[in-house]
Amino acid sequence: MQVELKVTAGPASGRIFKFEKPDCFLFGRTKDARLSLPDDPYISRQHFLMEISSCSCRITDLGSKNGVFINGIRYGGRKPPEPGVKQAMDGRMGKILNDGDIIIVGNTIMEISIQGKVPCAVCGTEISIPALYEEDKDDVSHRCDPCKERESGEGLESLSESLFDGVNSKPLELLSEILSSAAPFSDSDTPQLSGYHLEKEIGGGNMSRVYVGTCQLSGVTVAVKTMAPQISVDEEAVRLFQREIEITRRLNHKNIVELIEYGRIKDLFFFVVEYVDGMDLDGFIKSRGGKLSMEEAAPIMLGALEGLAYAHRAKIRMKTPDGSVKTCIGVVHRDIKPNNILLAKEQDGWIPKVSDFGISKSFESAGLSDMTQPGMVAGTPVYWPREHITYYRYLNPATDVFSMAAVFYEMLTGRMVREGFDTLYMKSKKQGRPPGMSDFMRVLAENPTIPIRERLADIPGPVANVIDRALKEVDLPPDKHVMRDTLANVRYPNADVFRRELSKAFKKAGIPA
Repeated sequence: MQVELKVTAGPASGRIFKFEKPDCFLFGRTKDARLSLPDDPYISRQHFLMEISSCSCRITDLGSKNGVFINGIRYGGRKPPEPGVKQAMDGRMGKILNDGDIIIVGNTIMEISIQGKVPCAVCGTEISIPALYEEDKDDVSHRCDPCKERESGEGLESLSESLFDGVNSKPLELLSEILSSAAPFSDSDTPQLSGYHLEKEIGGGNMSRVYVGTCQLSGVTVAVKTMAPQISVDEEAVRLFQREIEITRRLNHKNIVELIEYGRIKDLFFFVVEYVDGMDLDGFIKSRGGKLSMEEAAPIMLGALEGLAYAHRAKIRMKTPDGSVKTCIGVVHRDIKPNNILLAKEQDGWIPKVSDFGISKSFESAGLSDMTQPGMVAGTPVYWPREHITYYRYLNPATDVFSMAAVFYEMLTGRMVREGFDTLYMKSKKQGRPPGMSDFMRVLAENPTIPIRERLADIPGPVANVIDRALKEVDLPPDKHVMRDTLANVRYPNADVFRRELSKAFKKAGIPA
């Protein structure tokens, strides 16, 4: 699916923004908006967010004063509408966009073009994008005519069996025979995967489940993560996803959970990873009453950063589709949170291991989940800097630095790095819907990070200074290269520098690490 946003009137008239992959587009007066118009008094700092997925495009007002007009109907807006203005029903803040929709904000008029094909949500057959959505409706179920007929008849018939014809992966020699003959998961509570004995579910989230099991050929205990797309699978999206996962499979470090193998069976993707005998950092913090002492936290912090630093400087050689060899320098995690830092129990303490290197975010950015739908956002926004949304496609090591520092902040204080999330989750619960990307954008925009000394007054000064710097946010310029340079100077450019500075701070404060 190709999306084009053309500005037809206003100070930015003539500008065109094109999207061929999932992305986020922020409009407003703020410097880090993709289209920044600071001189229009009718525009708010963060006015609206447009979320482009592989099968739909949603626009949401971000609590602006004057709202967003789409085809003459106003969505959102804190200011009461003028007489004669038609306000969207039920207090709606936005809608799924159609090809040809007209968007008006202040003096700016924009036209949206949505072209291409999307897979049928049932059988996977490609269908052209018509004007699919009725006004004020959020139905994004694309169905071909035969599937519509079946649905209107005896119920929706699942044809997912025809979508896949076996495993598509690059197996290790040891597992090649097992994976090539693997059978699909059963409908039982614990799925059965040929070549593995899966014992029980040990974790998961919106898009995934994690099981502990044994490789029947080697007898090695492993963890198996499964993920199912929320939308019909596009083979190009699968190729992009597998390319990113193949890069992360090359990471080999004692502080990184090893990705042993990955593959696809029918409508499920699976990942066989190193089993860590211990617990995740989230569980460890809870077992200590909600926060850790500086002495207990320091070695975990430095160990996790050592693994992340290795990834940030790793050089990985990959063969491209045309047969040439390309060297990728540095792997960005993009989803750092306490659940993704595992602690392996050893005689002298705990060995931290960073897990899930971007698997969920790669799944989303490849278009295998629809981030425009509430609850389908990959990752945990509590640990995100603002650029995680405003520069969705251009995350870099400095973004990981912020997220890791936010985890350390929580380890030491027992509190989140910014306010607003508790209120958002309570509001969403009352409304009976999970929060979406635009909800998180409002929290990130309205709530700056809180200096750690305001949460923990007795933290040693050198340590506080390092963590506060790693959590710095500024309005960023629209150019992605300038943005990266700016963040590298404002925070730390990567986990290696962050680790060195934190180690020096511990030494100054007399903390053994």
